[in-house]
Amino acid sequence: MRQLFTLYRQIFFFTLLATTFPSFSQVTPIPGPQSIMGPTAVCLGVPISFSVPNDPPPGIKTQWEIENGIIINGNPGPKITVVFTVNPTGPLKVRARNHNGNVFSPWVTLTVHPMIADFQISGPVAPRSSSYETYSVDETEGDKYTWSIRPEYLGSVVNYPQEAEVEILWNNVSAPTVATIIVAMEKCGHVYTKAFRVTVHPYSKQPVSRAPKDCKTDKLIVAPDHACLGTPVSFRTTVDDPDLTYHWDFDDAAYNSRRNPVRVFGSGGVFHVSLTISDANGCKVVSHHRIDIKENEMDGYLMEPQQRHYPGDTIVLFYNPTNLFDLPTRYHWNHNGTTTTTDTGVFFVTEPGEYVLDVENRHGCIVRRIDNVYIEFFDPPHPSEEEKAATPQPN
Repeated sequence: MRQLFTLYRQIFFFTLLATTFPSFSQVTPIPGPQSIMGPTAVCLGVPISFSVPNDPPPGIKTQWEIENGIIINGNPGPKITVVFTVNPTGPLKVRARNHNGNVFSPWVTLTVHPMIADFQISGPVAPRSSSYETYSVDETEGDKYTWSIRPEYLGSVVNYPQEAEVEILWNNVSAPTVATIIVAMEKCGHVYTKAFRVTVHPYSKQPVSRAPKDCKTDKLIVAPDHACLGTPVSFRTTVDDPDLTYHWDFDDAAYNSRRNPVRVFGSGGVFHVSLTISDANGCKVVSHHRIDIKENEMDGYLMEPQQRHYPGDTIVLFYNPTNLFDLPTRYHWNHNGTTTTTDTGVFFVTEPGEYVLDVENRHGCIVRRIDNVYIEFFDPPHPSEEEKAATPQPN
């Protein structure tokens, strides 16, 4: 009987407590992060940064949890630096939530994967002696590439020996000879090596019955007169003859043996590009083309004067240029797969999400993702009891 009386007394006490003090039974939820920003493919054992889009409200802190990794910055907040273990025992996950004392928001989870540094080599497998050939790897995100040829006397890397695409000049051979191209790619602190076997053939001595087409004219190159720095530029020739040899000189210590190459210039200025076309009989013709590569020095950032937004607000984004000598003339605002182009650096937004700005100058040069902001809407604040009392009530 005494135990039954004690049980009834406990039930009565907790019912009275919940009725008298609602805050004990009802906890006001706090806003949590909408997402986690960071890479989804990471290098193991290398510091990686993750962040939440917006700082938490005053009095609220962000809590992080890492699976198969550790946080290495001493005072984690809205942004952390993580190192994932080299030998993980399970999935790699990053979780974040906000908290205010013992009140927590739901977890937001981002699952990442170890970066797989595998690649393949491609290019001509039967090059000719005294020819320039292009070879490349399909993994272009390596930190460094080292190309070599075995035996070394069969050829040499003449352009961009530490890039994902190179040109190789094959030396003379008297009979078909096997050569091996070796590529060592550095990625995630490791070196990955692949080999690619080719057979170098002697140069063809078969006579060509005619000289190159349009041998007496200098209008053999089709290319733009100007282009933007960092933009791929297409060059092509009006000559279409597989029996001829094509040699491009881009006036910047770069060469190419393709008939219609693509070139990305590494600096601005005027370049005098030349194309030499020759045949087996020794007839050569040289064509020239002048191209002006426009430099692009646009720089700036987005300003968001109002830092806390609520549904129904109109937010004004301002582009603030830091280089007044190269100002944009067009602004491309990207949001949720839609692009809006304006002539001014002011943009009005009413929806949450990420806004990315691309800028374009008078030469048509574009800087992609010069800056971005993440707009987050919060629930409207609830008025206090004093504010409710001060608000006139309708009759």
